[in-house]
Amino acid sequence: MSTISEDIVKISMADAGAGVSVTDQKTILLLAGGTKPESYGSAVTKDYSDYAEVGTDWGITSKIYYLAKSGFSQSQYPSTVTIASYGATASTETVEAALASAVSEGADFYNVVCDFDDEAILADLGTYAASAKKIIYCDSDDDLILDSTSSADVLSVLKTAGITRVAVYYNSTATQGVCAAELFSRCGLDPVRGTFAHKALTGITYENVTVAQYTAATAKGANLYVKISASDSRVVFGTLCDGDYIDRIFKVDWVEFNIRAELLDLLKTANDGYGIDYDDAGFESSAGVVNQVLALGADSDHHYLMSDFSVTTVPYSELTTTEKTSREYDHIKFTFIPMGSIHKFNPVSGYITK
Repeated sequence: MSTISEDIVKISMADAGAGVSVTDQKTILLLAGGTKPESYGSAVTKDYSDYAEVGTDWGITSKIYYLAKSGFSQSQYPSTVTIASYGATASTETVEAALASAVSEGADFYNVVCDFDDEAILADLGTYAASAKKIIYCDSDDDLILDSTSSADVLSVLKTAGITRVAVYYNSTATQGVCAAELFSRCGLDPVRGTFAHKALTGITYENVTVAQYTAATAKGANLYVKISASDSRVVFGTLCDGDYIDRIFKVDWVEFNIRAELLDLLKTANDGYGIDYDDAGFESSAGVVNQVLALGADSDHHYLMSDFSVTTVPYSELTTTEKTSREYDHIKFTFIPMGSIHKFNPVSGYITK
């Protein structure tokens, strides 16, 4: 169990076939290697609002500077991001320690950007992200990503290991950060709505790949910034290492975060603070909170979910004596479908008539 709140309000989010603080999904933590800047003092983390300060602290030839510069150069970006120092060398131990310190120092983050693409560390981070409900991002210049016959590239290794929640962006230009550019741009607006695919980026050099290389990379779940036409470059296709879509995970997590927060608040405030009654009225008011969250996600201002969601309960009369005396109610069931986005038209069929 990760937190006390998750013990009090357990939410099961299983895929079926194909007052309380809510996690801010716009928040970003970058992991940086090298000598920790003096400005950090005894801390492991520091907040930044522009890339110039990152350059002052970390140097303008550091990978973390290129990531920050690409991110803060977009037309929209978060007001602040946090950079955590993991020390001179990236390893599972140093990165885990940096994340633990970031949490203990009160850093608020949902997205984690790495300045490395080491497979073993990314696998460890993927396991961490699945448990902690985070998403991991990195750039990689691993050319085997472009080779359809190779299974030794970072994406194939992660997928074979069953790792999820890691997004890898193929990037052959060392002085730019493609994953940071897209993530900053998305988190400057509403990263839950819509898709990570087909996004134009500022100041990013596109990958000059063949159709075969593009096909191989996207089939493996890699994200690329590619040239579509003479004046049009964009990201394809906003995927994770297991082939899932980044935005789908955002939407599923949004539902869980918000339902948990609203139910925790109801436990404290229901009936003028006396609590939720263990009867049909109490069950229905609790289910009503779930319904409100799903309705919010499906409304015209959000488009996170499709409108055909459902919420059900079991009445008091059908509960066992053990359930009635347990002070726990585990019969709120809900279903929903995250709103998808069209990524391809394949094919659009036309008929010539005389």
